[in-house]
Amino acid sequence: KKVISTDRVEQPFSPRTKRYLSICDIHSQYTARIKEINSSTGATFIIMKSKLYQVQDEKMKNMELVMCLRRMRKNSPSLANVNVNFLGGGIHHTVHDNTVVEGGVFLKTETATTSVYMSQKKVGRMGVKALLRTLAQNPIVQKIGISYLPSSNSEEAEDILMAVLQESSHLLCLEVVDIKSNAMMALSSVLQKFTSPHTNHGCCALREIYLTTASAEPSSQEAAETLMHTIVCHPSIRALRFKGVNQVVLQALASSIQEMSNKATLAHLCLDSCISDPQVAATLLSSLRHNTSLKHVEILHSTIGQAGARALSSSVATVNQSLQSLVLRDCRLGGDIEIAKHMAFMIRHNTSLHELNLEQNWIGTEETILIANALRINRSLVKLQYRGNFPLVGGVTSLAEALQDNAYLQLVDIGGMWENQIAFSSSGLAPGGYEELFYGLELNRAGRGKVRDPNFAKPDFVELLEHSKDQTHLLYGLLREVPHQWSKSF
Repeated sequence: KKVISTDRVEQPFSPRTKRYLSICDIHSQYTARIKEINSSTGATFIIMKSKLYQVQDEKMKNMELVMCLRRMRKNSPSLANVNVNFLGGGIHHTVHDNTVVEGGVFLKTETATTSVYMSQKKVGRMGVKALLRTLAQNPIVQKIGISYLPSSNSEEAEDILMAVLQESSHLLCLEVVDIKSNAMMALSSVLQKFTSPHTNHGCCALREIYLTTASAEPSSQEAAETLMHTIVCHPSIRALRFKGVNQVVLQALASSIQEMSNKATLAHLCLDSCISDPQVAATLLSSLRHNTSLKHVEILHSTIGQAGARALSSSVATVNQSLQSLVLRDCRLGGDIEIAKHMAFMIRHNTSLHELNLEQNWIGTEETILIANALRINRSLVKLQYRGNFPLVGGVTSLAEALQDNAYLQLVDIGGMWENQIAFSSSGLAPGGYEELFYGLELNRAGRGKVRDPNFAKPDFVELLEHSKDQTHLLYGLLREVPHQWSKSF
């Protein structure tokens, strides 16, 4: 292999180097030179570990790329997460260090991610399949993300997806970016072929599907319903994540969730920047009412409004008692007392939630007091994430007072004092409010809930005290919880 420095490259490579990889260091000052090389030779470049690999021989192109990937084994942890990006033929793309190149194949490795950029027009359909099969066969690869999947027809997209799933027995996550209707039909068709060990293709190890859409093209209702039904009923998929999905897909998802059987394996649903209409939120959250499969639901950067909050409260408060974790981050819950009442009703009556995340919702003092009063009755929540809100002095004090009745909540993350320093500095109540809250949480973690259990025996209590014997403040708090009939024995 011949090593050529970029400062010496002035003419196209000679025929002597056609069957070799030429290595050039990449720096921003060589941007124009690299453009000149590429435009004059029409070669394929592979970027890896700050090196520029050039493959000139068209017959050797795919083979060299595959061999390059095969050499990246255990010493390349970045291969655990691979992003494959399809480039449009003849379009210039910025790939690395402001380097503008045209077409070809580019492979760039970073600390935790490997990015592959390819032009299907230049590499060819067989080259694309060879690359994806090589990635799928590598045991290091656990996630493959495909961006801008060619979807002029579903057969072409299905062929590419089959190359990924057919060869892999260890791929855990598949991401499809900017998915369109044809790609939806292709993905559902491929997944249906890997539903049972008795089928020709058997089962796959896939556990998570991540779909995003950035295009304004409306999705076909038939394609969306087929894909949602296939994913929800698939025997191996445990998690489904969406980002920026349009309303047609959300309606199809709500319908599929309502039809989920008790034996469905899908347990985790995440919707990121998906919901902007409260009525759509109400339809989707109402579908959780009789669902017993989903255990973790995340809604991020969305707007659920009063309609969505009312639907969530009526579904999760008393009917759905299988949901264990609920995340409502940046859902614009603050500033509306009616939304806070629905959240408080849900917290008061639900008996299955262990974790509730209400971060970045700008929830104020009045809403926090309603939530704190509901926490007095709740006996299932263990963790409450509350950063990015403004409970101020009254809210923090109400949370601390709620722990006098709630002996099960062990973590309330409301952020540091600096988040409320304006109100605290004027009142001087910050240390007391925080200290009472954190002391109550420490007692709960030390086992105050067990002490309050009427079936808790005295020998178990003595053993519990042993774990806190070096912390006087916890011993004092636990001893105050001792039932009156035990007092003469201590």
